[in-house]
Amino acid sequence: IRDRQTVTRREFLLKNSIFFIENIKAEDIDWLLSVMLKAKKLDAVNDAFYTYLKYRGDSITGTADIKSLDSILMTLDKWEDKMKRIQDQKVKMAIGAYLSGHYLCTLLIYNNLDTANRKEYKERLRSRLRTHAFLLDFDSSIKGRCAKNVIKLLGIDAASALLYNARQIKKQI
Repeated sequence: IRDRQTVTRREFLLKNSIFFIENIKAEDIDWLLSVMLKAKKLDAVNDAFYTYLKYRGDSITGTADIKSLDSILMTLDKWEDKMKRIQDQKVKMAIGAYLSGHYLCTLLIYNNLDTANRKEYKERLRSRLRTHAFLLDFDSSIKGRCAKNVIKLLGIDAASALLYNARQIKKQI
């Protein structure tokens, strides 16, 4: 479900009280999962509707700051609790896999925080990042498996730096 657009009926959203959370970044994570969890039927179109330009410096999604990190971690907190109540293992696996991609984003953002922010919030952030590392159990990608092993062996800071450096290399290719 990564990088997908949805078309939903307004009455469906109102009936299920699905709204964007205001004043946070990455509000679409929670919104999309809420839609998918409540929908009785989903259809997909496997065609491109637009071109998404990655790595744009002026993009709000490309800015790494404390608000970005807190917003995504807040959503991970919320969905960790919701996942515990989901009985259907396929649904739980899909949600876990989707959230693991966003967890990897938090590791990138953590590494990219300016020094002052990282020092001020470092221990609190590191603790929250450790709490959500279990999401990598749902990630079957090479990046996810590597991050999981680096976190186990060397910790959050090393995993964050490794992912950041890998992304920098990918951007140059």
